[in-house]
Amino acid sequence: MKKLLSILMAVVMVCSLCVIPASAASPKLNKSTASLPIGYSVTLKVSNADKVTWSSRDESVAKIKSSKGNTAKIVGVGSGTTHIIAKVGKKNLKCKITVKKSFITAEKEKVSVGIGKTITATVSVKGSKKISYSNGAPEKCTITSVKWDGDKLKFKIKGKAAGSALIKVYAKGYSKTTMETITVNVTGKNTSSTSSSASSTSSVSEEVKVVDLVNEEREAAGLPKLVMDDSLNKVAKLRAEELLNNLSHTRPNGTNCFTALSENGITYGHAAENIAAGQRDAEEVMSTWMRSTGHRDNILSADAEKIGVALVETTFGYGYYWVQVFTD
Repeated sequence: MKKLLSILMAVVMVCSLCVIPASAASPKLNKSTASLPIGYSVTLKVSNADKVTWSSRDESVAKIKSSKGNTAKIVGVGSGTTHIIAKVGKKNLKCKITVKKSFITAEKEKVSVGIGKTITATVSVKGSKKISYSNGAPEKCTITSVKWDGDKLKFKIKGKAAGSALIKVYAKGYSKTTMETITVNVTGKNTSSTSSSASSTSSVSEEVKVVDLVNEEREAAGLPKLVMDDSLNKVAKLRAEELLNNLSHTRPNGTNCFTALSENGITYGHAAENIAAGQRDAEEVMSTWMRSTGHRDNILSADAEKIGVALVETTFGYGYYWVQVFTD
């Protein structure tokens, strides 16, 4: 009898051990804190729970993008800090969310370099290796090298002519809110040789070459020459920078390319745009456009009177991004 009783006790103890973990398991959130840039998301999940009600204390900072059962995707909306609440029955689980403007941070937002001198500028990057950049004034300075060093991207910048240039660095395929800028101040006195060298090697000369080649084609077709317009050059430059993010006639904000004209106060009766990527110089890009019926028609349109041209050079993607803008 004692032996039987001891066996029964052992069975009860074993059963109790099987039950205790299940009854003791409580809902748990996979993250208690998370940081993300605007436009990026993080996935939260509650273990040991089938039904969870999700909410954000401040949707202007972060909101629930989607949820299903015990899982939710949280997206950053604006800079700041908030809490995401996962309610399981009467229990509230919290995750502190910090949203920042960018995951790209320049060690110095302003740098100086002398004419003919080279410096290194560094940006720290978290979350993506698909980074693009543009140089707003290649006639003032050039970017001679871009290399990764762990999570840091290092730019070697060489001064060419006195003045300033804006270097823009951002993650491809994401909102421009991830963008970081570096202002380069080139110091020193311009010399005739320096100015000549800058003029002969800068992308500006290639843009002027494009206009000359356009007018050669128009003259051969019996059409009047186009006038290079500063306002259209500005629009073309804007659009060329946008191509780094979206190689399309649709702008990154979802509107068509012609909204760039109206945003800059340009009215028109006729407007057209040609874009291209990968061509290394004016002759190559013009040859590409002239072999395409639609692009050729824009170049030889009898309705066009003005032209703007821009080239943005990068060491990423296609390397060279071109835009022509035409209006009457």
